[in-house]
Amino acid sequence: MDRETLTKIENLTAYFLSDKEDVTPEKIKSHLLLFAGMEGATLTESELGTLQKKIESRVLHLRTHGCEIFSEDYHPWLANAKPDIDFYYWNRYKEYLLTKKRPMHNSTVRGIGDITDVIIDHLENPLKTGSWQRRGMVVGHVQSGKTANYIGVMCKAADVGYKVIIVLGGILNSLRNQTQERVDEGFIGKHSSNGKQILGAGLVDSTRTPVVLTNDKKDFSIGMANNLGLELAHLKEPAVIVIKKNKTSLENLISWLKDNNGAKLKDFPLLLIDDEADQASINTNKPNQEATTINRKIRELLDLFGRSSYLGYTATPFANIFIDPFAGNDLFPRHFILTLESPGNYFGPNRIFLGESGDDHANFDIIRTIDDHEDEDGEGPLPLKHGRDFDLVELPQSLAESIYVFILAKAIRLARGHINTHHSAMINASRFTDMHTRIKGLVDEQMDSIKDAITGYSSFPSDKACRNGIIARFKSLFNREFSDCGFEWEQILQYLKESALPIEVIVINSSKTASQLDYSSRNYPDGRSLVLIGGMSLSRGLTIEGLITSYFLRNSVMYDTLMQMGRWFGYRDDYSDLCRIYMTATAESWYCHIADAMNELNAEFRRMRIAKMTPEDFGLCIKAHPEALIVTARNKMRTGRVVPHEISLDGRLAETVYLHHDNKILEHNFREISALVESLGKYESPSKQFPSYMWRNIDYKMIMAFVEKFKSHPLSQKMNPGPLVGFIEKLSAEGKNKWDIYLVSPGRSQKGDPISIGCLEINRQLRKISIDRSEDALAINGDRRRVGYASLEAAGLRLEEIKKSHLAYKTEMGKTGKVSYPGSIYRKLREDHNPLLILHIIYGEERDRDGKIITVIDTIPAYGLSFPGEAGNGRPKHLVSYVVNSIWTPEKEGGDDEDEYTDDE
Repeated sequence: MDRETLTKIENLTAYFLSDKEDVTPEKIKSHLLLFAGMEGATLTESELGTLQKKIESRVLHLRTHGCEIFSEDYHPWLANAKPDIDFYYWNRYKEYLLTKKRPMHNSTVRGIGDITDVIIDHLENPLKTGSWQRRGMVVGHVQSGKTANYIGVMCKAADVGYKVIIVLGGILNSLRNQTQERVDEGFIGKHSSNGKQILGAGLVDSTRTPVVLTNDKKDFSIGMANNLGLELAHLKEPAVIVIKKNKTSLENLISWLKDNNGAKLKDFPLLLIDDEADQASINTNKPNQEATTINRKIRELLDLFGRSSYLGYTATPFANIFIDPFAGNDLFPRHFILTLESPGNYFGPNRIFLGESGDDHANFDIIRTIDDHEDEDGEGPLPLKHGRDFDLVELPQSLAESIYVFILAKAIRLARGHINTHHSAMINASRFTDMHTRIKGLVDEQMDSIKDAITGYSSFPSDKACRNGIIARFKSLFNREFSDCGFEWEQILQYLKESALPIEVIVINSSKTASQLDYSSRNYPDGRSLVLIGGMSLSRGLTIEGLITSYFLRNSVMYDTLMQMGRWFGYRDDYSDLCRIYMTATAESWYCHIADAMNELNAEFRRMRIAKMTPEDFGLCIKAHPEALIVTARNKMRTGRVVPHEISLDGRLAETVYLHHDNKILEHNFREISALVESLGKYESPSKQFPSYMWRNIDYKMIMAFVEKFKSHPLSQKMNPGPLVGFIEKLSAEGKNKWDIYLVSPGRSQKGDPISIGCLEINRQLRKISIDRSEDALAINGDRRRVGYASLEAAGLRLEEIKKSHLAYKTEMGKTGKVSYPGSIYRKLREDHNPLLILHIIYGEERDRDGKIITVIDTIPAYGLSFPGEAGNGRPKHLVSYVVNSIWTPEKEGGDDEDEYTDDE
């Protein structure tokens, strides 16, 4: 069907549903078919699916809170107080969100309203007399809209009676300034720098406005505050202060508050919002030492007020969990922790790295591997470990390629009608500011050559244009990366000039010569096209508008630092298929592991809620990376341990994600699988639901013998046979002495001819592999570190209970339509069934950056163990390396401190 008709059907459907509050995927589908019929058109399945995703991204953005856990002293108060509250600030902010240039859908705004009600209710009633303190934390997702949420909280806090609202807007000037701009738009309603120009929410209603003591150009200063001649006691509207998380800024604010308000502060209710609460706010000193400066100053600021609520926001809460909850008035969120679910159109870690639980990742291939930056000896154009004075002579070809891909992707966006908007690329390849300048010099040279070639040749027919090597490379990359974008190469060629010529290359870091990141509509009403080069300044809350292409060449080994560097997370409506992320295979592995860790964290939060547990009585466990990844800088976790700790394998899946890259060992493992299968006897006939081979009620000793004989690689830490066998024995002692075995054989061979095991013909499963030759290890499914799909763990369960568990999961998660179900729901069902051993025969292919097959291993034996139960249900434990907080292990032991990873030197 032609694009014009498809666009018309899309716009008609979106317009009709835009003000409806009960929109579901099913209603979207029915209305698309309705309007297609009215146009006399028939949508193909592909067209219907594409349009449905577009409409969902436009109208299904409802954001709900995932769950909340809270202390026993929580007493709801907001509902009873509402009749007496004038929600002036919230109502105008809500109207602004619904009517701004890119308006939010009703369901999204309603969701923000519901969540902020819950948060305000957990903060103390500001009208409550006497002294009180509250400590809470909101856990969102990187680049998912936390700012819109806490501005909603600020509005409602002002409405219910908080007199002073302070926002800690990050440790960098760029972050504080960006935060101030957002607060100006959503809450203040005026430009804070001049106090006159009305904007944002002020355009809805400007009869009242908060008193702001900072602006989008300057952090708090005593002189500026004194010039305003303010005393908090004389203010009719709340005072708002957005400051940098910096020693001088905090000391200046504390000094001014003491000198100008003194004892009166005891009567003023304070709300302090700590954005990026896991950075700088944590006390990283040992318990017997004085708290670190920023942490100490935040606590001092809170203690000035007799009534205060502290609300931390973060997407990476690992460090906050490790604050000792029993350390007096530290910032542990002892009163409540609330998690935010990401909206349906969020472009996040699960979608990028796990394919929404892994089953459909093949349809979302945006990672491109960097493998040309250094050789095995650490030498090359841009080694990971380089110094400030590294002699950068040339760019890695992968970095040069990312620039071409960015220009192509922007051209496709222009062809799709994405005009008067921002387009950005990010290069984060060094921690050193001098290196950022050198990289910029080489990128500038490349851009000059590209712009000259496009200016000279892009107006010619394709054959003639491609006589130029640069244009020919554009065509080659278009065919490789974007052949299914909906346009032909000849069409995109005509957009290259409009795409490339406006692009600027700028450096964003802490040096004095760096540029300021500015996407403001007043300065760039037609949008801006940027290639941004930097390090830590390109992470931690900084929003990169219209980010399409990311080049990430870093070696951080911290969960939170890595996740915050992921500026590619966020919202990419209508162009997520064009996004590309360049990173090393190791970094991709880290991100997959982190995504799993965050999913586990969210699952633990849900378990806490169901068990009615509180933040103070719960020990939160976070997976430790098998190689180098640590949860966070060790000096942030002075009450945690990076040591083996006995935990339960109940409700866990253990798989041989790493195997030996050694033919003799692979042959040995194949013999072990063959011997086991041949000893099992009669199998259940394959069914439509489970087309592979199943044996039931197998004695546990056969499983133990197999696990002991199979040789997994040491990098598969959970597959250490000692703990596994010990845990199987413990299950047997509790009555779980029979196992089921499932030998996976797809309905047809995915690659190669069937292979014989005894009298059985087994179809091999095709998997991507990556080989670490320094460790003689191969990883199945590349760097995603999964052998099988979650659905395999349902083998042997009854169809009716599977359907019931699917419905329960969708209900609990608030999901509709097609859902990828996690294996944990099947493990929970297995509490009434046997544990499961899953056997695999893999056909493995290793590919290079261009997608060419470079290694084939046609028979890779592997296995997985699906243990019954729900993770953390208290059954006897066995060794798996975890990092836990002081609530889990009150017998803390000390360790050497390490400086937090810093950047931009």
